[in-house]
Amino acid sequence: MRAAARLVTRNMDQFQRELESDDKARVKAGQTSAKVEGFRLHKVLKKELRSGAPGGRRLQPLRRISTGGRKRNPMSRFAKAVRYRASEAVGNFAVQIGFLNWRVPGESKNPDGTPYMRLSRRASGTNWIKKADMHQRGFSFSADKRSPIGSTYRQLFRRIGSSYGKRSLIRRFFFLKKSTKDLLVPARPMIDPFWTAHQ
Repeated sequence: MRAAARLVTRNMDQFQRELESDDKARVKAGQTSAKVEGFRLHKVLKKELRSGAPGGRRLQPLRRISTGGRKRNPMSRFAKAVRYRASEAVGNFAVQIGFLNWRVPGESKNPDGTPYMRLSRRASGTNWIKKADMHQRGFSFSADKRSPIGSTYRQLFRRIGSSYGKRSLIRRFFFLKKSTKDLLVPARPMIDPFWTAHQ
């Protein structure tokens, strides 16, 4: 036992270097596995959004007026806005998945030093984040014919409805009743059910 203790004391510098090297390798392995899992989860989220059931929880179906008569899963368009990012800043390592804004004003690189991905505004950014947040919380807007906003929406819907043939089954949905005051869009949570199922 004493011989072993003397050996470590005699080669303390080398011993500390080996410990630091092993620790760096351990940290690197942990970060790599987190990146791999984060990337896998980001693909799972995309797939589940396209199927209309993030986290296995089926989203409320879109109304005929929202789909324009096309059969599609609600919120499937948000799948293309899902992003994945791994970053390290001040010793903290983080993996983010969801609707991320890649372009921070005044910055040209991610926190880990890698350059920002070149993404069109339609594919990612603050617009997508705002849209996703609105749909996850739910919202309403005025359709009251006496208000300027409601009158504008009614005109827009009438124009869309008129673009369908007279035999169209969904044409009638775009001509709102006089008594309609508000149009309600129910909350369709995407990130919370996904995270609950996969965290």
